[in-house]
Formats: sequence, C-alpha cells, structure tokens
Amino acid sequence: MTNIPENLIKTLNDHNIHTVILPNQDYSQAFEDIAEAFDDIVDDIKNNYFKTPTKKELKKTWIDSGLQNKQPYDEELCTHIYYRYCVHKELQNNANKFLKWLSNQSRFFTYIRLELNKNNQYIDIIEYHPTTNLKNTLLDNLDKK
Repeated sequence: MTNIPENLIKTLNDHNIHTVILPNQDYSQAFEDIAEAFDDIVDDIKNNYFKTPTKKELKKTWIDSGLQNKQPYDEELCTHIYYRYCVHKELQNNANKFLKWLSNQSRFFTYIRLELNKNNQYIDIIEYHPTTNLKNTLLDNLDKK
C-alpha cells in the first residue's frame, strides 16, 4: 500500500494526468496517450528510440494484427501498429527509460517519477497535452495551488 493522498491522485486525474504507482507498473490507463505522443514525433526525430522496422518485420506485424484478411496491406498503418507493439513492450520492460526519453523528445509529453518515501515507493506522473503549443507547466505548479 502507498502513502499517496487520495486527493492528490484525484486532482491529477481531474486534470487528465495519469498516475502509475510502482512497483505495479500498470500503464494501461495511460497507454493511448503515450502511444499517441510517440506517434506524433516518430517521423520528425533523428534518433528513434526503436529501430526502423524491416519489410519482414512489417509483414509479421500485419499478420499478427489479423488485418491481412480484412483489408489490403497498408505500410503506413502497419508501421503505426509495429511502433504501438514496441511502445507496449517497452512499457512492460523498461518504462522509466522510455518515458524519460519521450518526455525529452516531445514538448507535448511530460513524465515525472516521484519518490514517495525512503522505502523505494514511486509514482509515475504522465501527461500528454497536444492541444497546447508550449510545454505544459501544470506539473511544475501543482503544489503551489
């Protein structure tokens, strides 16, 4: 059990900020925002976190997705699905590293890991704010309100 005040979690959630209490590492509530934040930058960054998929990997992704019998092959859609699989896998295996990287790459994505106490309890705070044109400062100022 954690010592996080419920009103803090509620306040963050009311502002569309996701909270993940560790060691649980259940990013399912934040997955769509995380994947969308990655999708928004993947074509514009020089050093992608994930390797560019090969034709063979894209074909496997298309088959694994079950779309091969439902619609004609679409390389752009398949690449999108490939990267979603990559994001999902990385959140399971190395979330902190990936989310730090994403936060550094995207001005519309904010990730902060807070240590709750000396017993190695942490909370990940995740916000995707694509409708603003500036870096969001809500997380920086939340404790001042």
